[in-house]
Amino acid sequence: IDWGFKTYYAFLNCGFRMRPTGGTAAGVHSVPAGFGRVYVRVDGEFTYANWIRGLDAGNSFVTTGPMLLVAFNGQAPGTVFTEGAAKKLHITGSAESRLPLDRIEVVVNGDVVRTVQPTNRETKSGAYSSAIDESLDLKTSSWAIVRCFEKQPDGRLRFAHSAPVHCETGDVVRPKRREVAYFIDRV
Repeated sequence: IDWGFKTYYAFLNCGFRMRPTGGTAAGVHSVPAGFGRVYVRVDGEFTYANWIRGLDAGNSFVTTGPMLLVAFNGQAPGTVFTEGAAKKLHITGSAESRLPLDRIEVVVNGDVVRTVQPTNRETKSGAYSSAIDESLDLKTSSWAIVRCFEKQPDGRLRFAHSAPVHCETGDVVRPKRREVAYFIDRV
């Protein structure tokens, strides 16, 4: 999980505005089909075209278990904020899970900037719900995501990960030196 996150974050830091999608690699990894999936917020009628439009806009999250329903300044993941709106980020929503969540994290430009202890309020159905209400002050152009982790009885983790929002303040997001070195080594 960590390698995949770091690689994805390195691409985002290099300016590639990639939206996350889901897949299982069934046959390569020992997980059932449908284990890794993407959920997309669809505006209007549920059609293939509207689903693809929502996916392309980044109005989504990926998961191997928990559900992650978040908004950034009241907007869906995938939103691009500019100038004044890009300086403050208010993240609201919830994470829903079959088992209690281990943690909820806010990541900015590849670094965990906030770790939230989940409330894990038990629902009528026996699942767990944790509210998210976090505010960040951003000093430079940034991208931000929310992710959460559910620890399984065997110690393995399941996760959910929002698509990023991009906050543009006039400068550009710069890749970390280690990310540049990683990509050069891969080439």
